[in-house]
Amino acid sequence: MITVYLTETSDIPQNAVEKAVTLLTVWRGNIVSKYKNGSAVKNGAFAYLLLKKLSLDIFGEFDDSPFTYGECGKPYFTKSKLFFSLSHCKTVVAAAVSEYEIGIDVADRREISLNIANRICSHAELERLDRTEDKQSYLLRLWCEKESLSKLSGKGYTEGFKIYDTTISPADSFTEYEKYALAVSGKGAENVKAVNIDWRELI
Repeated sequence: MITVYLTETSDIPQNAVEKAVTLLTVWRGNIVSKYKNGSAVKNGAFAYLLLKKLSLDIFGEFDDSPFTYGECGKPYFTKSKLFFSLSHCKTVVAAAVSEYEIGIDVADRREISLNIANRICSHAELERLDRTEDKQSYLLRLWCEKESLSKLSGKGYTEGFKIYDTTISPADSFTEYEKYALAVSGKGAENVKAVNIDWRELI
C-alpha cells in the first residue's frame, strides 16, 4: 500500500506561506525564495513540508540533504534509500514516499481543450476517447495518469506524451475528488491510502 498526503492550498494566507518558508532547510529555502510567482513559493514550501511529515510518519526518517537528480531531472533523496514523488496544482499539493520507484500527479478538475488529445493520446486512446461520452473526465484521467507514469519512469516527456499508453499500461491507481484528481503509479500503488493534511499541521 502507498500512502499519499494531500494538502489543499487555495485558502492558505500569505503570512502562513512566509512562516512555511522559514521552516525549510537552507538549501530548499534558497530554491523556493527564488521563485517569482507567489503560487510557486507556496507550493514549493508546503510540498516539501508535506514530504517531510509523510516520510517521518510512515518511515520514521527524513533525509533533509539537497536532492540529487536523475538524467531527466527526477529528484531523489541523497542519503535515504526511499523514493518519493511530489505534485501540485492550483488547489492541492501532494506527496508520496515508497521503498520503490513512485510517481504521482494531482490535476485540477477543469475544462480541457479537446485539441490536446492529438498531442498526448496514442491511437488506441484516441479511439477510446471517441467512444467515450464524458470526454472531459477521460482527458483529465489521461493527463493525470500520464503525468504519474512519466514521473515513475524518470524520463518525463523527453520521448513525448504518447509513449505512455494507458490502454496498455495505465496508472496503478486513479481517483477523482470534488476539486481534483489523483493518479499514482508504482509497486504497491494499486492500493492507495490518501490522507488530507490541514496546512496548519505543517507549520
